[in-house]
Amino acid sequence: MLEQLDQLTALLAPELTAAGLPALSFAFGTEKELNILADHQGDYALLFHEGYTSGGITRIGNGSLRYDYALSLLILYPSSLSDGPDNKQQTLAILAALMQKVFLRLDGMGVVQGARFTSNLLFNLTDRNYDAVRLSLTLTPPTIGVCL
Repeated sequence: MLEQLDQLTALLAPELTAAGLPALSFAFGTEKELNILADHQGDYALLFHEGYTSGGITRIGNGSLRYDYALSLLILYPSSLSDGPDNKQQTLAILAALMQKVFLRLDGMGVVQGARFTSNLLFNLTDRNYDAVRLSLTLTPPTIGVCL
């Protein structure tokens, strides 16, 4: 699933450019690793998957396997502690647009369930300042056939 999320950001690039939105890169790991990644991040947005892969697996009657991936995604955009209301409003609009684009791409990859978001997170887990949206959901891609 991590590879698919990385591909998602590459596939979104032309669409984001056409919409006047910032480039979006992908990374995953722990909160400590996010801080290291943030040091090397340019002034573009970051799609960060918290943790590694988790979810459930079910064998379906025809021998296929169904994977349900639990995704906890942060969409981060550089900000400043001194941002005034106008800057903050613009940043939140960018984050909302990025979240919508990511959600629609995920929805096209399989069945999305339980999608929830929290916006206006001032993210202080890194040495850099970010505003962020957390998007949590379960994604079930098409089943995988297995010959047993």
